[in-house]
Amino acid sequence: MPARRCRFGTVVITVCALGGTALLASAQRRQQRDLTIETGDKPKRVALLIGNEAYAKAPLSNPVNDARAIGAKLSELGFQVDLALNVNLRSMQKAIDRFVASLRPGDVALFYYAGHGIQLDGENFLIPVDFDAKDEADARYEAYSASRVHERMETSGSRLNLIILDACRNNPFRATRSGAGGLASMNTGRGTFIAFATGPGRTASDNPGGGNGLFTSHLLRAMSEPGLSLDQVFNRVRERVYETSGKEQLPWTGSSVIGEFFFNPASGAGGQQAAGPPPREVEEPPPVRPDKQAAGRTTTSPPAKTVGEPQPAEPAAQRPALEEASERMTFLAARGNAARTSLQRIEKDQARTGVSLRGDISAAWKRMESFLDQAETALKNKDAARAGRTMDLAERDLETLERFLGR
Repeated sequence: MPARRCRFGTVVITVCALGGTALLASAQRRQQRDLTIETGDKPKRVALLIGNEAYAKAPLSNPVNDARAIGAKLSELGFQVDLALNVNLRSMQKAIDRFVASLRPGDVALFYYAGHGIQLDGENFLIPVDFDAKDEADARYEAYSASRVHERMETSGSRLNLIILDACRNNPFRATRSGAGGLASMNTGRGTFIAFATGPGRTASDNPGGGNGLFTSHLLRAMSEPGLSLDQVFNRVRERVYETSGKEQLPWTGSSVIGEFFFNPASGAGGQQAAGPPPREVEEPPPVRPDKQAAGRTTTSPPAKTVGEPQPAEPAAQRPALEEASERMTFLAARGNAARTSLQRIEKDQARTGVSLRGDISAAWKRMESFLDQAETALKNKDAARAGRTMDLAERDLETLERFLGR
């Protein structure tokens, strides 16, 4: 049976005002982000595209081709494009971090993901190629939340945020009661446009016999047509996918966008967008699958270490990783200390009135402290990989605390 993937091809265009501590600053940001993106208005266009297909379990056929094809098209249309292909969780996080850090107020930001995805309790997660969760609790920390991508893009101050998520809905990793058989729809705030490759809970074709997935192949075609607004692009994609699939796959959209955005403005209507630089590409070595090992090749476990036995010198390649992890730990610890100080003050103030800190915030605080302690221990043991994983977990809870504190 051909592989199928439901690609919650989500274009999220957000034109919302960010809250701030100063009323004037908030009003200025609101005015800026409410501006209509029209043909003659050409802010910087920035894109990150991730294509994951080299899964040890349930590999896919076209996500890398899809990401490369969309990247090439966006570059033609004036986007600065970064490509991240077959990335593990750490590399996915680093690519998203770089992307968000590159965004500036007024930019048009686009995030595209092709690969497997899962839904847990109504939240969608993007699956890295090294995904190896044993249960639902693991899954939340072994994958990247689509909502988190959206939130980080919103807080960057970019004028327009586009998120295209083309992910699998016939979840091959589902092993929990809350892991539903499709991806959840995503809410549209004011100025948001969401397009799914098919209806929520349905599956979409990976099109293994073709060069691109079904949805992406028609998206490429529609984006190439001059003068089509965002709504028109996805209306055409919907019609063509529905007919091509024999009326089995119907892309779904939801919109609250005011104004128009053009991928490819028509000539004479403000001028066509100048081409951007060639896409920059990063690809991780795919995980080795046991059934794909070379004939005659054997694998052996590393020799057991004896307690107290002198250990070999630290490999040179490991030193940069340890240095990078140590620097990251320094920044995380500083953010953690700031959050801790604020939470302790709030906790003290609430205690005077007999009110306790919210349960979810208290739990996130405790987890953050525990993960930071584990990361520090891993660094002392020169285990950069473990330190990185635990810092990822600490940072996720830290971001929850910072949102609660209004940072």
